[in-house]
Amino acid sequence: KSLLIFTPYVGVGYAYGWSTAGGGMLADIFYDGSAITQSDIDTINQTLKDNGQTPLDLSSNQVLITRDNTGGAFRAFGGVSINILILKIDISGMYNVNTKSLGANINTRISF
Repeated sequence: KSLLIFTPYVGVGYAYGWSTAGGGMLADIFYDGSAITQSDIDTINQTLKDNGQTPLDLSSNQVLITRDNTGGAFRAFGGVSINILILKIDISGMYNVNTKSLGANINTRISF
């Protein structure tokens, strides 16, 4: 059995997901200083449609918004695993190619 072992690693990955997120509010809604009417709601939603946007779930006292998100992302990662007897420490970094974001993590575990 070894006392200390360093194991470097690199890799690439692809993740694909789908979700729906939403939110809303309950309040008195005004449009141009007056309580919103169904005609105002229809105008707002038609303007959104004309501009390629999803219409709102809107009434005189609430607005609800939901958004579907589907897609994938490529990432590259690398790091080192440090093994000290039964203690394993993983230090890694990653780069999301699609969003150009960076991430890092440190994990510890015990292996028997």
